[in-house]
Amino acid sequence: MGGYSSYMAHTLDPRSVSTQFDAQFHFSTAGHDDQVALMFFLGQEGVHEFGSDYVAVSYVKGHVLLTWDLGSGPRRIFTRSPVDRRYAVHAVRFGRQGRLGWLQVDQMANITGRSPGARENLNVSASVGFSTLHLKYVFTLMRVLCHTGPLRRRA
Repeated sequence: MGGYSSYMAHTLDPRSVSTQFDAQFHFSTAGHDDQVALMFFLGQEGVHEFGSDYVAVSYVKGHVLLTWDLGSGPRRIFTRSPVDRRYAVHAVRFGRQGRLGWLQVDQMANITGRSPGARENLNVSASVGFSTLHLKYVFTLMRVLCHTGPLRRRA
C-alpha cells in the first residue's frame, strides 16, 4: 500500500515563540500502533543541519516524542508507554520556557527535560507545520491551540 503525505501550515510571529510557548492538539491513529509520523514542526527555513533551531512532535510506534534544538544540540523526551489503544482520540500538550521543555499525552504523567548548552531562545521562521506524514494511515489533527502568553504548566 502506498503512502500519502499532507500538512497544514499556520503563520505566526516568530518573536512570540522565541522564549516560551505552550501548545496542544488532538490526534487519532485509527488504532494503528506501527505508525511513524511527524505531527508538529516549528523550525528554520532551508536545510536543517546541526545547530538549526526547531521544535517537533513525532509519533513512533505508539509513543509520542518531543524534540527541540535551540542551537546547542537536540534534546528529546518521550512517553514511557504507548498511547492507550482503547481510545480513538489522544490529547497532546507540550511547550517550552527557555531550555526547559515538557510533554503531556492523555492522562500520562508530565515529562520534562532541558536542552543542552546555554542557548535559551528559539529562532524560527514565521510558520508552523502540522503534518500527517506517514507510511500507511492518516493521522487526524482535530484541534490546535498555540498559546504564547504567560505559561501555566501542569504537574
